[in-house]
Amino acid sequence: SYEGAWEIYARHGHKFGDDDEDLKKCFSGRSWYDYCPASIVTISDFNEYERANYNLLTSLNEERATGQ
Repeated sequence: SYEGAWEIYARHGHKFGDDDEDLKKCFSGRSWYDYCPASIVTISDFNEYERANYNLLTSLNEERATGQ
């Protein structure tokens, strides 16, 4: 899911900006979410399982968006 892919970023402390209001609301209510304003989270911060899950989720989202 769309949120599932972003949850991996959120678990690493990604700070969602004003243009990501829905994601900000989604994760700010989670007890485990604690963003780090000074850090920039990238896919290279993910472990091998998080990377595989992120790639799978984004691939599924792309297929759904294109109707394949």
